[in-house]
Amino acid sequence: MSAPSDAQLLARFNSAARAGAIANRTVTTVGPFTLTVTEDNEHPYLNYAVVDDDAVPSAEDVTELINSARAAGRIPRVEFIPGRAPQVSAALLAADFQTQDAVTVLACTPEDLVAPPENNDLSVDIRTGEGTPDWFLIACANTMNRSFGEPVPPGGPDIEGLRQALSDTGSVALAREGCGAPAGAGRVEPIREGIAELNSIGVLADMRGQGIGGTITAELTAAAFARGAQACVLAAAGPDEMRVYQRVGYHEIGHQLFLWIPPAD
Repeated sequence: MSAPSDAQLLARFNSAARAGAIANRTVTTVGPFTLTVTEDNEHPYLNYAVVDDDAVPSAEDVTELINSARAAGRIPRVEFIPGRAPQVSAALLAADFQTQDAVTVLACTPEDLVAPPENNDLSVDIRTGEGTPDWFLIACANTMNRSFGEPVPPGGPDIEGLRQALSDTGSVALAREGCGAPAGAGRVEPIREGIAELNSIGVLADMRGQGIGGTITAELTAAAFARGAQACVLAAAGPDEMRVYQRVGYHEIGHQLFLWIPPAD
């Protein structure tokens, strides 16, 4: 069987991302939008709308989406792939949405994965399954939050999010220095549509530039393939991140936009 094309990978990632957003959240359908709300966590990255393929939202759809998000006590926010729904950006921007972020989507197939240089001073512990102990999840969440400037210590929803990933075919990784101190962490979402999405790959500030991010990425990717993923996908916020992922076999397949109406100052 031939390898999937980049367009096919992007379509499958888009479908998998929508399914992942809906899982374990309160869902409201608004025209071509599906608003997802995490009840115990107001973080914008856990509360947003996803979009149907080839959506053509009306002004009324967008207004209803804004009102529904605010009625739920959430910031109006939409995550989508412009290549799969090219008319969504204009409809949202016309209703005072702004670009919060734009990322590059990259993919890796089993034949493309490249092993990183060996590092005897680093170990990557990957856990799967519901039996993963709390101390490991707390250490992972703490390392992720420190890497991304989020609150430390992590809260209950941070730990629960990792545990939900492990309840299916997801994985969580903790990288440690030779002395045992955490250096970085990452996670893989449950496999959907044959796609495993890597995210929250973070390295502590004083440990960057040593290839740790690439090692975590390669190890998590290999683990996802071993659990049945046909391809792995992740997002890069800039050229530095892209280079890290490209060195272990990832290549660009598209772009993803995050639009929102930011909270008032």
